Amino acid sequence: MDVGAILGESWRIYVRDIVVLVIATLVAGLLTIVTIGILGGAMYAGLYLMVIERLRDGTAPRVGDVFDCMDRWLQLFGTTLALVILIAIGLVLFVVPGVYMIVIWAFVLPLMAEKRLNFSEARAASKTLVGGAGFWTVFVVLLVLTIVTEVASSVIGFVLNPFHLYPIGGLVSLLTTPFSIIGTTVVYFRLDGRGDVVERAVTK
Repeated sequence: MDVGAILGESWRIYVRDIVVLVIATLVAGLLTIVTIGILGGAMYAGLYLMVIERLRDGTAPRVGDVFDCMDRWLQLFGTTLALVILIAIGLVLFVVPGVYMIVIWAFVLPLMAEKRLNFSEARAASKTLVGGAGFWTVFVVLLVLTIVTEVASSVIGFVLNPFHLYPIGGLVSLLTTPFSIIGTTVVYFRLDGRGDVVERAVTK
């Protein structure tokens, strides 16, 4: 996979729908906080589904689309809780197991959002996607995507708050979270053999 191409495609998709995605991310974040994380899985699955449908069907996203996975909120809550616990345990146990799980399960939410798989099915399908391209290939792509997002967060934070006079982490995440979700979705489509979908969406 061409990391540069993935970043470029992600950026073009991000800029096209930035306003809707940022507002939808704000709604998702607020509801996640208000419900103490209970609706977090459903909200972020909804964000993934917005991006997936934009790429796959050419459907212009609407803020209300973030609620499209609410019918499975309990299942998605259980999924995110399990992922957090398992990955945290893996990171505590010499880090490597946690990093391994982060990579092989990177596409659990997109798979559950698009294909309506359950947690077990999504974990297996995500691992298969990663295995098809090779663990280290996907690891490098996701690592670069994470680094770019973190660098962007730092730059935006410095520009908006150069003297660190007030906390703006939440504001910065509103801008960077959609890009991260788009990047992960672009990788997901390419691993799933649907790179043409991404290319078609970018050139429209």
